Amino acid sequence: MRHKRKPSNLPHGSSAHLSRLVAASALAVAGLLALALVAVAPAHAATPHPGAAAASVAGTNASPHSSAYGITGQGSTAAPASAATRNTPPPSTARPRAASDCTATLVNFGYGPVTTVQAAICNTVALASGLSEPLKAAAVGVCSGALKATGVGIVAAGAACLAGVGPAILQYQEWCYYNGGYACLNAWSGGPFVNAYADGPETSDTHQDFIILDNEETGYYELAYVGSEGDSGECIGDDSNNPNLADAALVPCGTASGNQGWGTNMDWGTNGCPSGEAWFYDYHWNGYLGPPDNYVNGSHFFLNKPASAQVCFAVTFDG
Repeated sequence: MRHKRKPSNLPHGSSAHLSRLVAASALAVAGLLALALVAVAPAHAATPHPGAAAASVAGTNASPHSSAYGITGQGSTAAPASAATRNTPPPSTARPRAASDCTATLVNFGYGPVTTVQAAICNTVALASGLSEPLKAAAVGVCSGALKATGVGIVAAGAACLAGVGPAILQYQEWCYYNGGYACLNAWSGGPFVNAYADGPETSDTHQDFIILDNEETGYYELAYVGSEGDSGECIGDDSNNPNLADAALVPCGTASGNQGWGTNMDWGTNGCPSGEAWFYDYHWNGYLGPPDNYVNGSHFFLNKPASAQVCFAVTFDG
């Protein structure tokens, strides 16, 4: 069964709403720490994906979060992908981060002086610095969504939260599929199209810098582009914001008033994927984010891949 996490009905910016943000962020990161402490077991084929459950809402652009902040999913079953055909990057050489890296980044983006609430959010994400890559990605999503709800822009929020988990202050988060060749999410020339980059994780530019945004203002996950060029601060959705086009492109992310682009509401999880990898499910298309068959450098990503495609992305933190 799925349960929609409804957006708060407290006024945005109110003391009660901001206090709730801090409490929710702390609780979420604490949950991620607990998962790490019990050494999350590899997912099994019996642990399903959301495809079948989402079929009942076909044609909509909304559906709920999964449990454990995206670490598990629900729905139709799918066989685990073969680890031999995937690319799982080595663990990052992370050093413990300080919340000051997060707050300093906010100041550098012009959000100083940092409020008490924002500092508390930075404190919670710093706790995740020693976790596995997918759990760090989840913590960055929680932190970014909470900072966004305090008025921080998506790019600044992503940069601050990435700085908080490390390993470096100037930090990139990249997602790459591998099946005989790389297909990394890349905002081609800064966007709007999101295409496959065939040379793997790289830091020559920021076009592959995407975060999972746990959007507190809408109650849904989004994949936000936080690179420094082009359509920075927008989210992956339907090309040209056209609900009839499943090509992945950058469109507006959701706000407290809604207004999210078509195809931006997503779920994500690790069940059925090799360790360190995750899938992304698009509720508008009832399908998965992935490249076309026989992809090459520059191929468009699509949002309607079937569950049988089992598209799993490895997350890399580069600094």
